[in-house]
Amino acid sequence: MSNNKAKPSWAKRLRTAALYIVLFSVVAFVVDAFRNSNVPESVPAELSSLTDINGKQYNLHELSKDGPVMLYFWATWCPVCPAVSPTVDYVGNHYPTVSVALRSGNSDKLTRYAQAKGYEFPIVNDNLNRVSNGWQVSATPTIIIIKNGDIVSATTGVTTPSGLFIRLWFHQFF
Repeated sequence: MSNNKAKPSWAKRLRTAALYIVLFSVVAFVVDAFRNSNVPESVPAELSSLTDINGKQYNLHELSKDGPVMLYFWATWCPVCPAVSPTVDYVGNHYPTVSVALRSGNSDKLTRYAQAKGYEFPIVNDNLNRVSNGWQVSATPTIIIIKNGDIVSATTGVTTPSGLFIRLWFHQFF
């Protein structure tokens, strides 16, 4: 007996792959919207000004007047953050970026961690969850894009450099 099963054509394989990509994107969008449904619509007034572990202050309202600002919530214990943090660090060379480290130890530990990883983005130490609770962020990594004091985008989980650049570029002009 011969096996006469025909292999699927490249076109069929491409259509199947495209269908999976669309389905994955829809599911990711829905999950993202659910996770970030509590994120406020604008920068909470009491959390507009943040101080990093080096004592430098960042006023999110002021920074976001000139264009989009990236606010990155992460943690040293987060299993996904090591995949996202290098992207945020790279994109942070092109757009204003402030990061918030959730329950990750004291400032000395954060400094050593950032140096070991080569991260150059500013780090706000949120050991008591004051900042993350104010922003109603409960999952890491979460990236919030702010423009003119308003939250224009929020995403949780893995993101690609191109996806992040596209979001920031879009909000630069729109």
